[in-house]
Amino acid sequence: MIKNKDILEKVKRIIKIGKIKDRKIIENIISYEFKKRNIETREKEKNDKLSISLAIMESLGDLLIYKNTPIERYMANAMSNVDLPIVKEQYKVGIKRVDFAYPEQKLAVECDGYKWHKQDKEQIEKDIERDKYLAKKGWRVLHFSGVQIRRNIKGCINEIKEALFIK
Repeated sequence: MIKNKDILEKVKRIIKIGKIKDRKIIENIISYEFKKRNIETREKEKNDKLSISLAIMESLGDLLIYKNTPIERYMANAMSNVDLPIVKEQYKVGIKRVDFAYPEQKLAVECDGYKWHKQDKEQIEKDIERDKYLAKKGWRVLHFSGVQIRRNIKGCINEIKEALFIK
């Protein structure tokens, strides 16, 4: 950011180079330089606000695009109510996205609803491809079916704890 002292130094150089002696012209130069600085400052602030706004919109877009399914919400609620590290939801690992992640431990937790992960052959192939991709990146993946999550959430949580080495 340009400081007042810098502006005055610039004005002094302009006056010296142009051999300007008229007080009104000097005042106009000073006024112009300060206005220019204010405009530049406002533009920078606008750009900073725009960058922040775009980042927020991108995050919100991800939330809207990757809404948690009912079984993911059920799992998230259960995970938040026990002694587990904070989990990241809809986490990107490279070019892939996982339902839940513990990045430090490189553990992904997937909630596989029957409709999307057992009936749809294309989705099954994508899941296998994603698991291979994650394995190459050093990640472990736990898969829980919707039935497992609904009927035995404590068992799912215990399996996550074991994978995180929490007793």
